[in-house]
Amino acid sequence: MSRTPLLLLPGWGMPSSVWKPMLPELERSFELLFVDWCGIVDLEGFQRQVLSVIHRNSLDRFSVMGWSLGSLAALQTAAMYPSRVGNLILFGATSRFISDEKATEPAGWPKRIVERMKRQLLKDPTQTLDAFYHSMFSEDEKLKALDEIFINQLHEDQPYSVEELVAGLDYLIEASARKDVNLIQSQVLLIHGEADQICPPEASRIIASGVSGPVHLELLANTGHIPFFTQPQQCLSVIKEALKL
Repeated sequence: MSRTPLLLLPGWGMPSSVWKPMLPELERSFELLFVDWCGIVDLEGFQRQVLSVIHRNSLDRFSVMGWSLGSLAALQTAAMYPSRVGNLILFGATSRFISDEKATEPAGWPKRIVERMKRQLLKDPTQTLDAFYHSMFSEDEKLKALDEIFINQLHEDQPYSVEELVAGLDYLIEASARKDVNLIQSQVLLIHGEADQICPPEASRIIASGVSGPVHLELLANTGHIPFFTQPQQCLSVIKEALKL
């Protein structure tokens, strides 16, 4: 039986190798197609990058896995191809990264914080990136030095220029999939760390409440922004059970 194509869309500033902890198991059920954000210097480039992989591989029915920034692009893709995207698997997801200042329970970051991050990135990219990487992990995960392990691995595989990273932050500021969510017909699985400081769990709750089709939200205790790295086996178990793999 042929495997279903699965597009993998990483987060901001992340290489495709970030998915490595889950790849051996995913390959049993899916034909993996990796998308990265290299070469993108404008807002339209993110969706253009995804569409180029879809068209290049002549995809008819396929599934999409997105993390963080990649979840935004994944939601937009699933809304664009409602009858073609079978499963939508999202980690640390958001339909709008910038928070609504009037919201009682913030689901994102204030715009001024991301603008400041852009300025810091231009001055000292290494320090800015490392600070962001550390913030992806919960206190429990830091006690296990999982943040240090991740950063050491990432330093060996950081493919993005400062210009590309700034374009990614601009995308996070401007992009919104809030109006796309109710167009999605896919089976949606959201996996979110309860201690996620990058995209609060409320962001996934908003997505889950707006999806008209089948949706499951799995919250992981004491877990930060990158559960598929810190708890790959638990994430894989959730995926297998939810998607009946």
